[in-house]
Amino acid sequence: MTRPMDGPMPRRTRWGRARHGGGTATLWLGVGSIGLALAAGLGGVLAWTSDPGVRGVAFVVGVVVTLPVACAIGWVLLVDRGTISGAVERPDESIEGVWYERAASGALPDVFMTAGLGGAALAITGWEVPAGAVLIALAVLIAADVAVRYLVQRRAEA
Repeated sequence: MTRPMDGPMPRRTRWGRARHGGGTATLWLGVGSIGLALAAGLGGVLAWTSDPGVRGVAFVVGVVVTLPVACAIGWVLLVDRGTISGAVERPDESIEGVWYERAASGALPDVFMTAGLGGAALAITGWEVPAGAVLIALAVLIAADVAVRYLVQRRAEA
């Protein structure tokens, strides 16, 4: 089987292959380099904003905590999605993509209604709530709303 314009289809593996070519070792070397650079940058920011006496510890903790996510970002940037075994060719056109799109678009009116009613309640009652807490609660509400709508779509159509 060949791709229409790109030549032969690359071999699919569990972790995929790098977009720029090379084998698995090249991919992981690039992922590790990007991950370490990002984690070191974030650790540096954490150390810079910490008390002078604990900057070294803050740097190490920052690097260790952010390294897995930073490596995941590097993998997303470098891997050729078409070489991952089991990956869907066009995820936007998959049924899961359609369910997610419906769930996300259905959650938007809920967010507007909740923000409007919440804002009106706060204005009428005069309660003062920290903005950070309100934004975190709104983000959790959006995520939960989309997740519930997605699961309902999946159950109804699967």
